Amino acid sequence: MTATEVRRELEVDAAVLAIAAGLIHAVAAVTHFGQYWLFGTFFAVLAVAQVGWGALVYRGATRSLLIAGAWGSAGVALLWLVTRTVGLPIGPHAGRPEAVGPLDTLATLDEQAIVLLILALVRWPSLRPHVVRFAQRAGPAVGIGLTIASLVSLTLGVHAH
Repeated sequence: MTATEVRRELEVDAAVLAIAAGLIHAVAAVTHFGQYWLFGTFFAVLAVAQVGWGALVYRGATRSLLIAGAWGSAGVALLWLVTRTVGLPIGPHAGRPEAVGPLDTLATLDEQAIVLLILALVRWPSLRPHVVRFAQRAGPAVGIGLTIASLVSLTLGVHAH
């Protein structure tokens, strides 16, 4: 596998993980609309943004598109951490942490993996030898494992509160 092929593989992995996280958030939007319209709207917009970003990256990634995706994914993962530790100051359960569930955990793992993949892509020249070596050995197993777990979790429809 050449360095160019590895780079493209990492871009596709990030795109697929974003689409998987977006689909999980689309499922979450349905339940959240029933609890509080603002949360439902947030998850619906997030789902569209993640699926859209994934499609754009799949078509061809630019540095600015990758960086925007890293910041967005990191922000969503950080928000998840806040909602699971101290809760949000608004909504029907203001100030109370949410339970950790399989769907939200997988979406957050997807988002963290996206950040790591983008970091590797943005810092490509200096990290290239290490990334190529890792991608050849463990990359496919990690990427496929997270993607399968994310997509299978959609069939479970489990979201904890």
